[in-house]
Amino acid sequence: MKNKKITLALIFNFIIAVGMITGIIVDAVVSKQYHDSGNEKYEPFFLNLKYYTVLSNVVLAIAATILIVYIFLLLKRKIKKVPLWVSIFKMCATTGTTITMLVVLFVLTPGIAAGLGDESVKITTLYINASAIYHVINPLTGLLTFILFETNKKIELKHCCFGMIFTGAYSVFYVLEAYLHFLPNCYWKAMSYDWYKFVESVGDYGIAPMIIAFIAASFLITWLLRLVNSKINILGKSCYM
Repeated sequence: MKNKKITLALIFNFIIAVGMITGIIVDAVVSKQYHDSGNEKYEPFFLNLKYYTVLSNVVLAIAATILIVYIFLLLKRKIKKVPLWVSIFKMCATTGTTITMLVVLFVLTPGIAAGLGDESVKITTLYINASAIYHVINPLTGLLTFILFETNKKIELKHCCFGMIFTGAYSVFYVLEAYLHFLPNCYWKAMSYDWYKFVESVGDYGIAPMIIAFIAASFLITWLLRLVNSKINILGKSCYM
């Protein structure tokens, strides 16, 4: 039973890693197609790394790859169990992509359906090409894998604080990026540096509460992941036990 659970963890983490590679390839192909067609609004695929969606998926893929390496070492009997820090890192990475998925499903999709935001953006845009991988496939795979096949009761409440680091760092980066490209006497005309329009929407006095809200949400999601992970124990022991 132990080997079965570990094998499933290995398979699904491999799917995550391959999914990220596939997303990058699809992004590159689509970017080239847009470039060749003369579409100036479409950015080179590597610039997509500025988006929380893509970055969170990159971090998840890195965490999955690290876990794959350790599982192989475990199966080869080079180690007795996977280190705790790997589990914590995977939990935090899962938090990032879970936030991505929740925002897409419960904020962006209803918003677009209600006619809010850019009228040129359609709901299908969120679920085609690489977006399907970044928005749903990898986040959902990461979530289910961590909950079902990576049980680790040694993760403590204090470890949930690490789940705030990525979102907090990105929030600060985002705001600084917007402010550093602020154009005097032309309020937020440099919209390419406020790509989510958060700063424009909340204004100067709403930035701090916005960052705090995002960080608090990331802690809550990390805490929930830890809670569910420790309660659901199927197929016997995991690679951390």
